[in-house]
Amino acid sequence: RLFTADYVPDADRAVYLDSDTIALTDVAALVDLLEPGMLVAGVADGQGDGCVRNLERLVPLLPDVPGASDSPYINAGVLVMDLAAWRREGITQRFQELVATTPLRFADQDAINVVCAGRVQTLPTRWNTQTHLLTSNARSELSDGAIEAGIVHFTRRPKPWHLHGDVELAEPWFDAIDHTAWRGWRPTQRRLLVPKLRRG
Repeated sequence: RLFTADYVPDADRAVYLDSDTIALTDVAALVDLLEPGMLVAGVADGQGDGCVRNLERLVPLLPDVPGASDSPYINAGVLVMDLAAWRREGITQRFQELVATTPLRFADQDAINVVCAGRVQTLPTRWNTQTHLLTSNARSELSDGAIEAGIVHFTRRPKPWHLHGDVELAEPWFDAIDHTAWRGWRPTQRRLLVPKLRRG
């Protein structure tokens, strides 16, 4: 995440998705949601009320810029990034300096929220539906469309590929698997234990 501007040097904007997410809709629409002047956009994280000022560990690190203390604290699982601005303003270097000098509980997620504070945009929840924030009823209704989730983020364990994962919530993930060369794959005790035994 922190080095995206370097990884795709010809792109002015980028959409980042964690590997434990599943897109249920076209994510291309995300690119146009980033407002002018914003460095990054994402969905509020489940900590506190989603504001960086309520995370005491980060308050002393906030930059002295307008709006920094009122900046939202976003989850880094789904991000829209203004890479042109990151390069122009040396954002990647500022990430590196912060991470190298300061212990951060959530590493790159904290770094993004601190360095970009004051220019962090909040996106609607549908773009990063974090499973640990859903009630049991909402979780069971998700696959029925009761929640208009565009991207599901499996923040809760067990995840779909773990044994005894949430079958209802995992349905979109397994549906995606069944459209690949791994069609029909499901976690079993043997499939999960054998690789561990081999590594041991």
